[in-house]
Amino acid sequence: VLLLGVLFLDRGVRVPTRRGPVLATGALTAAGGVAVATMLLGHTPLHIETIDPDPAEASEVVLSTTSTGAAEPEPIPLPSYWFASELESWIGRPYRDLELVGFLSPLPDLDEGEQFLVFYSRTCDHCEEMFGHDFIEDADLAARVTVVEVPDGPERLTSPDAWSMPDTAARHAAPLPLGVNWIITTPLALRLEDGIVQCATEGDHTECMGLEPHEH
Repeated sequence: VLLLGVLFLDRGVRVPTRRGPVLATGALTAAGGVAVATMLLGHTPLHIETIDPDPAEASEVVLSTTSTGAAEPEPIPLPSYWFASELESWIGRPYRDLELVGFLSPLPDLDEGEQFLVFYSRTCDHCEEMFGHDFIEDADLAARVTVVEVPDGPERLTSPDAWSMPDTAARHAAPLPLGVNWIITTPLALRLEDGIVQCATEGDHTECMGLEPHEH
């Protein structure tokens, strides 16, 4: 410590501010050593000058210490094909944890109250009845339904033979991505309570929505 005091006698110690706890503590420790040596040797009191850091360095520190945003999750690699299986195992799980839902981007927010998530096709007769009859007849029901289109094929979203989409209160999320052979019997319907799957059916939507089955 005495040697440090001798080395720094007659020299102002410049202590950077806002450089981070390590740098500031180190500089003040050195300054403390000089102060002790000064008292022992009777030298003039030490002058400590504070300086501002370089703006670029200051901004770098702020970014590294104040950023609290979580990293974006990595997208799920697309398989060559995907098929629904063991839908009963989906019951009681958060919808966000389902593999099929993981392919959606952006992910719809369905965490509050009773809501429905339905995967449909524009060539599916049951889906056409769901949109053209059930959602038209019950706008309150439709307003709680988020629908996701299942592509007609790996390279085409909508078939040229698709039925016309009626205007309903249902919310349309982004479709499932192209590039995958989606083996799904539509409609695939989920009923959610506060984001937890309570019902999951494939090829029908009426059970999960509490509707009477359609007669054919």
